[in-house]
Amino acid sequence: MITPEEPSQQPKLWQWTRQNPNYTLLGVALLGMSAVLVTLVGTQIYIQILGNQRATEQRNSQQFLALTKQLNLNSTTTDKERQKTILAIGTIKDSQATQYLVDLLSRETDPILVKTIQQALVNVGPNAIPNLKRMNQFLTGELESGRSSKALPPFVLQKQLQANQYAIGKILAVYNGQTNSLDLSNVHLNQNGSEESSFNLVLDKIDLWGIKFKSANLSFGSFKGSRFRGVGEDGRWDTYDDWIADLSQARMTQANLAEANLSRVLMIRTDLSRATLNKASLSNARLTGANLSSAQLEGADLQGAVLENVSLTGANLSNAQLKDADLYAARLGRVIAVGTQLSFANLTKTDWQGADLTGAYLDHTNLSHANLNATRLANAILRSANLENANLRNADLSLADLRGANLTGADFQGAILTPGKQNQTEQFVQTPAIGVQSAVVEGVDFSQVNNLDAKQIAYICTQGGLHPRCP
Repeated sequence: MITPEEPSQQPKLWQWTRQNPNYTLLGVALLGMSAVLVTLVGTQIYIQILGNQRATEQRNSQQFLALTKQLNLNSTTTDKERQKTILAIGTIKDSQATQYLVDLLSRETDPILVKTIQQALVNVGPNAIPNLKRMNQFLTGELESGRSSKALPPFVLQKQLQANQYAIGKILAVYNGQTNSLDLSNVHLNQNGSEESSFNLVLDKIDLWGIKFKSANLSFGSFKGSRFRGVGEDGRWDTYDDWIADLSQARMTQANLAEANLSRVLMIRTDLSRATLNKASLSNARLTGANLSSAQLEGADLQGAVLENVSLTGANLSNAQLKDADLYAARLGRVIAVGTQLSFANLTKTDWQGADLTGAYLDHTNLSHANLNATRLANAILRSANLENANLRNADLSLADLRGANLTGADFQGAILTPGKQNQTEQFVQTPAIGVQSAVVEGVDFSQVNNLDAKQIAYICTQGGLHPRCP
C-alpha cells in the first residue's frame, strides 16, 4: 500500500537558527567584523608594500645618481675603481641604470671597461635585452644607411655594435632556458667585421626555446645541439603551452645548427642557405618558402615538415627522414638525396633536375608533374608512387622498383631502364646481359607512358611490364 510522502524535514541548522535568534545575530555580526578586519589588514599590507616599493625605487635612484656622479666627475678615479662602480650600477634594479649601462657600452673604448660593462649587463639579466636591442638596431641602421661619416667612422660603429652583440650573446648563454619570453625580432647578431676580433655568435647546447627571432640576422652563428623548442609550464610535450621559437624570415646563412632541436619551430621564409643542419630535428617544422640552398641536412629528421615552395638546390639530404613531408613545388635541383626516406611525401610539382636519388625511398609518394629530368634513381624504391605526368627524361632508373607505380602521361624519353649495352641491330626484343642492373617493372602499366623507344619497350616486355606492343 502506498502511503503519502511525509514532508521533508528542514535542515537542522535552519531549525537551530530559528530557535536561537540571538546567537544567530551574534554569529553574523562576528563574521561581518572579521570580514571588515581582513579587508583593513589587506589594505594596510598593500599600502605598506607600495610604500616599500617607492622607498626602494627612491633609494635605488639616489644610489644610481651617486654612482654615476662618481663615475663621470672624478677624473682621478683609477680603472679598478671605475670597474667597481660600473659593477655596482649593474646591481641596481632600476631602468635608468640599465639604460645608462647600455649607452656607456656604446661609448666606451677601453677593452677592460667594455668587458666590465658587459658583465654588469649580464648581472642585470634578460631585463637588459630590450635596451640592448634598441641600441643594436640603432647602430646597425647607422652602419647600413651610410650616416656614419657625419658622426663616427664605420670601424668605430662596428666596434660599438660588436660590444653590444657580445652583451646580448652572454645574457642568452648565462640565462640558459630562462629567456622563453624574449623578443629579439630584427636584432643583428650576425658576424660583424673580418678581423680576428670580429663578433661570432656561439650559443652551442643552449635552450633558446620560445624566443622570438623573427627577421633577426643570425648568419654564421653556431647553435650546435641547441634547443629551440621546449615543454611549457605543464612539463608535457605537444600541448598548448609548449615554448616554440619563431625564426620566421630570419637570416641564418652558413649558421651551424647540427643536432639542434627545431621541431615544430616556425621558419617561414627563413634564409638557411649553406647552413649546417646535419642530424638536426626538424620534424613538423614549418619551412614554407625557406631558402635551404646548398644546406647540409645529412641524417636530419624532417618527418611531417612543411616545405612548400622551399629552395633546396644543391643541398645534401643523404639519409634524411622526410616521411609524410610536404614539399609541394619545392626546388631540389642537383640535390644529393642518397638513401633518403621520402615515403608518403607530397612531391607534387617538385623540380629534381640533375639530383642524385640513389637508393631513395619514394614509395607511395606523390610525384605528379614532378621534374625528374636527368636524375639518378638507381636502386630507388618507387612502389605505388604517383608519377602521373612526371618528366623522367634521361633519368637513370637502373634497378629502381616501379611496381604499382602510376605512370600515366609520364615522359620516358631517354630514360635508362637498364645500363647494359645493347647491340645496334634491328632485333626488337633483346635479353639483358647477365648481372646487369635493371629496373623492376613486373606488372607495371606502361601503356600511357610517353616517348618510349623500341629498346625500352623491348626491355619492358621481357621483364613482365605491360605495353600494347608486347607480344
